[in-house]
Amino acid sequence: GILFFERMSQEVLDSIRQSLQ
Repeated sequence: GILFFERMSQEVLDSIRQSLQ
């Protein structure tokens, strides 16, 4: 449940960081 959401948000943050760089 929450673990899935946490992992998904983490992947999204990494994706955004890569896009910014």
